[in-house]
Amino acid sequence: MSHTAIVVLAAGSSSRLGSPKQLLAYKNTSLIQHTLNQLDEIPSSQIFVVLGAYVKFVEREITTPGVITIFNPDWVEGMGNSLAKAIQEITKQPSFEHVLVTLCDLPLLEKNFYKSLLHFHQSGKNDITRTAYQHVKGVPVIFNTEFFPELQQLISDEGAKTVIQKHKNRVTDFSWPEPYFDIDTMESYQKLLLKTSE
Repeated sequence: MSHTAIVVLAAGSSSRLGSPKQLLAYKNTSLIQHTLNQLDEIPSSQIFVVLGAYVKFVEREITTPGVITIFNPDWVEGMGNSLAKAIQEITKQPSFEHVLVTLCDLPLLEKNFYKSLLHFHQSGKNDITRTAYQHVKGVPVIFNTEFFPELQQLISDEGAKTVIQKHKNRVTDFSWPEPYFDIDTMESYQKLLLKTSE
């Protein structure tokens, strides 16, 4: 039985990068598969990947057994829309206690991070757990099931920020000592490669 639903948002077109970030080479695999490799050992979990732009190409890169892919034809509407599509799929299976939402372009977050985040959420009996980096707060975020109805209604490109803001008194921050780092431009990808080679 799966208690943790994991949603990887990977539907965007990577317009600022100029090519699909999901397919970028990293640690002998693609960025999307690297992300899945960090998540596939979380116990009692089911991974859902939301795809949109480049769906056929990205889907071919996914080799983790048991991953459920969700195609969002409205991916251009943004992350909120993609997350809503995922929650709609997740609610068809009543066994989940919470959902962990992450992105496909956070390559410096590895297995120990995700396991620590989930343990923090569960041991603290938190309602919403948000990652607090050095100067930024945001994804990955964990929501308990009571927030699923609201998450299903998301339509904006701001993801789940509206739900977090509405329930800010029920948010617990998980402190992570590293700076926030994602891949939005070729410059940030080059920085990632330099970090890896150090």
